[in-house]
Parts: sequence; structure tokens; C-alpha cells
Amino acid sequence: MTIIKMILSFPIILLSCKCVPQAKMEKVQLDKVNVYLDLKEKGYTTVGAITHFEDLKKKNVDIKTLSNEDKQKLEEILNNTEKKKHHQTKFGINNIFCEIKFSGQNHSDYSIIIISIDKVKSMITDLTDMKNYVITNKSDLDWLQNFSEQIRKQ
Repeated sequence: MTIIKMILSFPIILLSCKCVPQAKMEKVQLDKVNVYLDLKEKGYTTVGAITHFEDLKKKNVDIKTLSNEDKQKLEEILNNTEKKKHHQTKFGINNIFCEIKFSGQNHSDYSIIIISIDKVKSMITDLTDMKNYVITNKSDLDWLQNFSEQIRKQ
């Protein structure tokens, strides 16, 4: 009889648990953000973007370190966006290539990041840990668009 009660109570226990995706709970903290000042209007696949990063490093392309204000805004955008696993994809033509040092990062290297900006939906992709941050919030999209224009003027 006890086994039957345990078996019958198991679904109730499962249903009473509040299931929150773990990725949504993790907060991102950025130590440093470096933006490569090589901005071409060209689309990339995931593999093409990774290869492009290697080329940027070999060519010693100029880098801009973001101000604390821009770094904090980017951190806020990442924390207000759901993380998803990255799958092979094609990025649009308005891309910014960055290296980000996350606080508490397990490895000492920077993560390589591509920010693909569009007016309707933008995506920040961590190509080191293969995570996507899909941005659809209008004010965040506007900030990313302005950020892209600022970087392109330099």
C-alpha cells in the first residue's frame, strides 16, 4: 500500500515544482568588452564568423574598449534576454565582432561574440560557449542600432 501511495504522489510533487529554465536565472556580468573596428556589410555563417575572428586577430585589427556606460547597457540587454543553445545559422550583414571577458568566467580567455543587428530582431551570439541571446525589445533594438552606428563612425 505504501508503494502505491508513493507512486501516486510522485506526479503531484512534480506538478507542484515551479520549473524555471536555468539559463534564465543566470545573470551575466561583463568585465571588459573589446570591439573590432573592422566593419564590413557582409553575411556570415557560424563557421565563417569564427574564421573571421581568427583573421581579425592575425591582422591586428584596431580594437575599441567599450566605456563603462556602454558595457553596463550591453550587460543589461544580455540579462533581460533568454539564452538559447546556438545552432549553425546565417548572420545578417550588420555585424559587430567583439571579445567579452565575463566575470567569473571559467577560462581566462575572452569569449568571441558576434552581434548581428536588425530592426526587428537582433541576436548576440557567444561563439565560444555557443549561446544565443535573441533581442526583440524595441528600446534594446534601438540602442543596438545606435551603438552600431557609433562604432561605424570610428
